[in-house]
Amino acid sequence: MIVKTCLLISDDPDDHIEFSEALYDISDEIVVMTVLDFRKAIDLLVTKKCVPEFVVLNLGMSDFTPDNFFTVLREDRALTNVKVIAYGEGGELKRDDSARINRFLHDDLPFSELKKELKAVLAAH
Repeated sequence: MIVKTCLLISDDPDDHIEFSEALYDISDEIVVMTVLDFRKAIDLLVTKKCVPEFVVLNLGMSDFTPDNFFTVLREDRALTNVKVIAYGEGGELKRDDSARINRFLHDDLPFSELKKELKAVLAAH
């Protein structure tokens, strides 16, 4: 069995529960690592302590700066293939940043729809 890693970045603990349950329902080949602070997530990515296949990113986190996050993904060769699934109310994203997002999920999706969207992303990978 090949295990895929998902880095879930959100300052909302409810998101951690909902996304983790949805991903675990979809596949037993996924490991979810949750992080409350995007700066910690950047540190994990830069130091290569976590090089996930997927990142689920809450764009509406307090103090979230898209430039820093997407620059790390864009400029580090080890992270260029990481799929980004974004959701939430984010500020204006630069064209390069929004192009880096593989799928955008709307807030408050019913659980069944969330699973369906995540399954589609996993199937494409």
